[in-house]
Amino acid sequence: MPNVNRLPRVALFAIAGATLGCQPNEPQPIIGYVEADWLYVAAPDAGWLTTVEVEEGDIVAVGDLLFTLDDQIEQAATAEALAKIAEATARAKDLGSGARREELLTLKARLREAEALLQRAEANYARTMPLVEQGIEPSSRGDDLKAERDSARANTAALREDIRVAELAGRSQARAAAGATVESAQAAWQQSELRLNERTVTARRAGRVETTILSEGEFATMGAPVLAMLPDEGLMVRFYVPQAQLTDISVGQSVRIQSDGTSTAISVTVSRIATEAEFTPPVIYTRDMREKLVFLVEATLPKNSSLKPGLPVEVSW
Repeated sequence: MPNVNRLPRVALFAIAGATLGCQPNEPQPIIGYVEADWLYVAAPDAGWLTTVEVEEGDIVAVGDLLFTLDDQIEQAATAEALAKIAEATARAKDLGSGARREELLTLKARLREAEALLQRAEANYARTMPLVEQGIEPSSRGDDLKAERDSARANTAALREDIRVAELAGRSQARAAAGATVESAQAAWQQSELRLNERTVTARRAGRVETTILSEGEFATMGAPVLAMLPDEGLMVRFYVPQAQLTDISVGQSVRIQSDGTSTAISVTVSRIATEAEFTPPVIYTRDMREKLVFLVEATLPKNSSLKPGLPVEVSW
């Protein structure tokens, strides 16, 4: 993972104090350092990594494919949702002629089957949850059984509603219920499509891949970083300004920075000034510095900057 070597604040103040003390009649540059605002790309859900499409150092644009997770379960769920849409649509269309006796018998048979499944799901849930609470069974097992129980309850309730509607004398209510079933099936399909699409992770920001944390074939847990990126304009310079010079600098102002080995200064824009002051560390207390306050200032570097995180720089304006 990215390892940004930051200069200790004591060192920064010591350097800045020494620099400012060299020639009190001339404004001297302030010492700062380059810092990276790393972007960690994680898996939105758990799963096996089937592909990692980028390598360290690759430049990616918004929308570029980064990695994929196994999607067999999501593919099956999507197919099931499409089948339920077709079933619900056909039933809604057929309700125009009213429910026949044979249809009611079929619905009641399905309800008995659903009730049996519900009874089994509730028994499994009641039997397993104490083991989950004791840590004998994993919490994911309890979540699966709860989802199975809730699904069985919903299916049973839906079938009971279907039977009630089928026995209604008025056809308008039946058609409305059938239309709602179609809408529910379509919503379930959209949700399954969303989960399927989340198995393919693309770049939301442009930048450079710094580190690949997981590789193809490894298991990614939900929210765990798979790779780290340095976004465009993800570099900043941080430095501390004494209170006496704070009125000379403002957000949006351009300042110049220069690092060792470079002959040309870079112009950057101040993006943030701390609202609270900090005292200089006691280790460098002197008659001139012990009561001076400093304010943290950040300036964003351009995306094409060649400076590296952790690099000390001189800041002037």
